Amino acid sequence: MSERKTPSTPPGPRRARLAVWLAVLLPVLVAALLYLPSLRGELVMDDPTQLRDDSFIRTTSHWRDVLTLRLLMLDVIDFNRPVQVASLMIDTELWGVTPAGYRFTNLLLHAACTGLVAWVVLQLLQRPGRWRGVEGGSEEKTSLPVLALAAGLAALLFAAHPIMVEAVAVPTNREDLLVALFTLLALTAAMGFDTGRRLRAWGCGIVCAVCCFLAIGAKESGVAAPAALGLYGLVLGRHERRRSWAVLIGCCAAGVAAFLVARFTLAPTLSTVFTEPPTRIAPTHLGVFLEQTRVLTFQAWQLVWPARLSIIYDPNSLVGIDTTSGLFVVGILVIGAIVLAMRDRRLMLALGIVAAGLAPVSNLIPIFNPIADRYLYLPMIGLVTIVAVFLASVTGKWSRPVASAVIVTALVAITALGVGTVRRVGVFHDEVLLTEDAMAKNPRSSKAKQSLSQALIDANRPGEAVPIYQNIVLARPNYGDYWWGMAMALEMVGRKAEADNAFLRAVVLDPRYAQVPKRDTDGPGYTKKDEAVLSLIKRYRGATPGAPSTLPGTK
Repeated sequence: MSERKTPSTPPGPRRARLAVWLAVLLPVLVAALLYLPSLRGELVMDDPTQLRDDSFIRTTSHWRDVLTLRLLMLDVIDFNRPVQVASLMIDTELWGVTPAGYRFTNLLLHAACTGLVAWVVLQLLQRPGRWRGVEGGSEEKTSLPVLALAAGLAALLFAAHPIMVEAVAVPTNREDLLVALFTLLALTAAMGFDTGRRLRAWGCGIVCAVCCFLAIGAKESGVAAPAALGLYGLVLGRHERRRSWAVLIGCCAAGVAAFLVARFTLAPTLSTVFTEPPTRIAPTHLGVFLEQTRVLTFQAWQLVWPARLSIIYDPNSLVGIDTTSGLFVVGILVIGAIVLAMRDRRLMLALGIVAAGLAPVSNLIPIFNPIADRYLYLPMIGLVTIVAVFLASVTGKWSRPVASAVIVTALVAITALGVGTVRRVGVFHDEVLLTEDAMAKNPRSSKAKQSLSQALIDANRPGEAVPIYQNIVLARPNYGDYWWGMAMALEMVGRKAEADNAFLRAVVLDPRYAQVPKRDTDGPGYTKKDEAVLSLIKRYRGATPGAPSTLPGTK
């Protein structure tokens, strides 16, 4: 058994204030430095479609649609996320279509979230953890510098974990940053909610309600904001006026619920943006639940050992995780969460943030992308809070050698994660690098192969895309998008007869490929890919007017 530390002289106010400032500002600086290389990157993933090709965010008159929430009725990208769209419109006013500008905003948002994580966690650590003796009990007090150290290390972990890169390095993924930012701001305001001071209580209450509304307006996972406030008020809020807390939380939840009702009732019934609905990962509810346990097991492993992070995950990614393993791991995690929450009420809030952040992106509700690293950005707030509570306990109560060993281990781990983050940020430099990395991580994935082929075409390297498409059309010959992509690549390298054959196959599978793609009048000029598509369509229509069935060069 290790010996307990002997009581020491409490630190002076100056030292305590310095510790708090360092705990907040140092992680902010680290977060900014880690993502500085991302400013050299290009538009990747969904960035070109929304930031370059779509004119909506570049049209000043659309501000009225965003501010009045009429956006919820329009068939545009992110119609259900007005706060996300507004942030991109502001960036467009500031930076035009310069990728560095959009990425710089994401860097600032991540740095702000990191600083707020440090601050919120530090405030939580100063609250009693025991369920009994809540106010002024006999619980041992840990010095503020020790708590600041624990909060700072937790914030550094938040800043440096490579799993955050997908959300931070891609401007069109910033909705996860916005949800986290407004959730943290709502918690910060709730910590100042004092029913004994009416003016302050009203001010904090209004900030909480506005932040919850902005969080849900950024992304559906914003439902975590009122859930976090509810748990905070229930287990850590002031106890003298429960009715006031109930009114505050009720107002925040009502605003979020009203937005969700509008989002689903006003949504356009027919969409040219979302041509196919999200699919379920299993045919039955039980099957979905069992598959989701495998997904959660996979995500838990990615957090512990983030060596194979990718922008593309498919069923092949879950190979090696059977249903029994998934149920076992999730069962252990649930039991562990219950034990932690029973031991320390602060951990109930942390675990609530994790659960509320994961719920909207679980596959119990069909979503377009079953697994993505960016889904873990918000839950990481709860996870690093758990780490902070552990570190505060170790550094405040255990013997000095043990506490020092734990701190050194934490710093080594954070440094290693930071190195991994810098490397992963480099992968997000351009679409070819990014999709090459995805294909290396998922060599059997047809989606990864198609994404790499499209990236090569966009980079005017169609010759490299042709053999990849030839491989994937053999694996899935009845998928029109693969034939359409191969037709473009063949056309760009001058193999017109083969291109016509591939294009005809695509049109047979989906006649929409024979339509001239819509484009914005103020969009970019025609690229070689666009010229190839138009050339294919022109030959197709010229050879077979009306209801075509053959093309030149086909048999």
